[in-house]
Amino acid sequence: MGFETTGLDQLKLKLQRLAGIPELANDALRQCADELRDRARDMAPIDYGDLIAAIQIRRLGAQGAGGRFVKGVSTFEVFVNNETPVKDPDKLRHGVDKVGEYAWMVHEHMGWASQPNPEFMPSEQSVLHGQARHAEAGGKFLERAAAELKAKFEERLAQIVLKRIQNLDFQA
Repeated sequence: MGFETTGLDQLKLKLQRLAGIPELANDALRQCADELRDRARDMAPIDYGDLIAAIQIRRLGAQGAGGRFVKGVSTFEVFVNNETPVKDPDKLRHGVDKVGEYAWMVHEHMGWASQPNPEFMPSEQSVLHGQARHAEAGGKFLERAAAELKAKFEERLAQIVLKRIQNLDFQA
């Protein structure tokens, strides 16, 4: 009994042509990370000096079997860099010299317009800053930005993959 090998060359060709998808997706993922960072900055309160500047992007390489990095595959992480120095003189006078000393409290406990916390809300200036950007300033800015943009990002990535597949010429 033997195996029929008809079509393997065409399958190999198809797989080789699909190999470019991770690089296309990486570019799109970077754009998504930029948009997410910007939207989280729109939603963050401006009352805390350098919190907005501390919302950053980090690229992480993807690892495959054996812990080796996979060429062309990345993950992008939007995060608050707790080591960002505080430049606000009022904060420095109170012994706060890094954003991490207040970022978690603001993110986790501050309310916003549709989810108020009577004990901890953004200032009027922060509210106006957010409204100018069609956003509600306040806590949970990373989660709220991600939730707002999730469907848009999923659609964008699906369209990139679908377009690539549709444009493939599967003739050997």
